[in-house]
Amino acid sequence: SLLDYMLHRYTLVLNELVVNQSRMLENIESSYGIVYSQRVLTALIDKGTSREIAYDMMQKLTNQATRDKRHFREVLLVNKEISEYLDQNEIESLFDIAYYLRNVDLIFDRVFA
Repeated sequence: SLLDYMLHRYTLVLNELVVNQSRMLENIESSYGIVYSQRVLTALIDKGTSREIAYDMMQKLTNQATRDKRHFREVLLVNKEISEYLDQNEIESLFDIAYYLRNVDLIFDRVFA
């Protein structure tokens, strides 16, 4: 009966859910684009960097973006270490929100099927 109650409450929440797309994008951008750091880390690993080195680079550069209040993309574009592995077009492509949204319709179809 607890599970039934939880599912009923969850259904009510989803039915009343209001998504403010512009506010969501503002929230993502308020992080200076650091939410994209995982994709950058993965791209660096794919280019031959060890996970440990890529992680250390991401930690240093995300901290720099936050400290300097600069978008993470800008920090990456001027960093010499990053440019050894990724060119400008590759960096720009990692900041595409569509990558994260590519399966949204499929997920909703499965949930509400």
